[in-house]
Amino acid sequence: MANSTSAAFPDYLFPADSLIILSTNSGASLLADHGLTLGVSSFPSLPNEGGTITLLSSTNVLIHFVRYDPGNYENEIK
Repeated sequence: MANSTSAAFPDYLFPADSLIILSTNSGASLLADHGLTLGVSSFPSLPNEGGTITLLSSTNVLIHFVRYDPGNYENEIK
């Protein structure tokens, strides 16, 4: 993948049909009041122009992905 960055998650079992907030290890406790939070060491930065976040299994099987775009910021119907 061109211009891609990756980060490894700590061992964690994601509950089915759940949402999780990902952050740096140091930021996880600050976000914990907002829901299930997982700190990731070497958290990658996300480009301001948008992109795709992809979640892969340890065997490189696609689990989920989401595209984001700066046009979604402060958009009432997002």
